[in-house]
Amino acid sequence: MSSPRPRPAASTTTAAPRPPGVLLSSITLEIAGPDGVEVLTFQSGVSLDSVVAGVNKLSAIIGVEASLVNGDVNSGIVFNSAEFGSSSFVSVRRLGGPDPADDGWQTLRFDDADEYPDTSGGFPWGSLIDATRDKGRDVSALINGNLATGKGLNVSVNSQSLGVELLLAESFATDPTATNSTFNVTGGGALFQLGPDITAQQQLSVGIGSVAASTLGGVLDEGTLHYLSSIKSGGANSIEASVQRGDFTLASDVVQSAIDDITILRGRLGSIERNGLQTNIRSLQASYENLTASNSVIRDSDFALETSKLTRAQILASSGTTVLQLANQQSQQVLQLLG
Repeated sequence: MSSPRPRPAASTTTAAPRPPGVLLSSITLEIAGPDGVEVLTFQSGVSLDSVVAGVNKLSAIIGVEASLVNGDVNSGIVFNSAEFGSSSFVSVRRLGGPDPADDGWQTLRFDDADEYPDTSGGFPWGSLIDATRDKGRDVSALINGNLATGKGLNVSVNSQSLGVELLLAESFATDPTATNSTFNVTGGGALFQLGPDITAQQQLSVGIGSVAASTLGGVLDEGTLHYLSSIKSGGANSIEASVQRGDFTLASDVVQSAIDDITILRGRLGSIERNGLQTNIRSLQASYENLTASNSVIRDSDFALETSKLTRAQILASSGTTVLQLANQQSQQVLQLLG
């Protein structure tokens, strides 16, 4: 399993002694992400905490988040995409000003996008190269021996025996060394026989997920899944809670995700009806018409046979009557001669 989240840009200070955790000089950064681009200017002496806060205020607009390296203001700043997957990227570029190396500001990224080193103990600077942009990767995994389709943290597989879509935890999906995880499917779906033959080609498996508010709109935020039910009064993403936080982004994402869930379900059921049920209905109707036509031919053939038998019987009866009449006439003629 490979990491889907881009680790594109790490900023650190390597120059000679300076005030801890602050910028040595004014700097203008162009920060681009999958959602947009913003240009931010920070004055000399601004703390790195303030830089992180300024970037994160615009996270919903540009799709980029900033954080301190290892939580230490003296270690530098790392920029990550807010989302996961190959459609996510981060670009951090300094506009104007002196050479970044002159004041200790460097923009770096991981050298090999396929191998993300462990940063729990700090950034391994020897494995980094100068760069201003990096992009993410979709997670890849095997489910039941089948290669699943990955999109961000989501993996899905659709085979004859199993159709499932999973949202993986960030810690699991982004760890290439993660061991296998086992799960069991205890129910769901039903098998319908659509054609006259008991074969897989004439059978359809249909499973409809729950559309309860507690299962719709699952959005992963800081390791917690938020569902549509969290927007109700008293919920974690209710209007009151969002007003207190001053941020409706998560609630909006949950609602949009719930709409997407229902739309996908309706589209799937519509596809099953049109391409599965209606197709088989038309096929069965054609078969019924053919059987009816064949039955009619058979019935017509029987009617003709019985009619020919009746005609034959009528001819035989008429012939027999004629023969008897002739025989009676001959007897009368003999009696007349004798008299």
